[in-house]
Amino acid sequence: MRGTFVKVVNEDQTANATLIQAPTLVLWGARDQETPVEMAHRFGRLIPRSEVVVLPEQDHFPFAGSGVHTCAQIIGDFC
Repeated sequence: MRGTFVKVVNEDQTANATLIQAPTLVLWGARDQETPVEMAHRFGRLIPRSEVVVLPEQDHFPFAGSGVHTCAQIIGDFC
């Protein structure tokens, strides 16, 4: 299982990200210990019509726990 996880995490999605045509909201927790916040900005540069929102007090799952209401508001404004 770990091998599969490592492969997924390390897979280069650059080409796929550039193909996304739909307006895309990238929500990221600034305190994410698993995936650095720089990845949010990288996706923002790669995905056309994207908006990156970094939530200062959130971690890897900003849409869960204390960030759920903030994320819901941001998503509502985006849509």
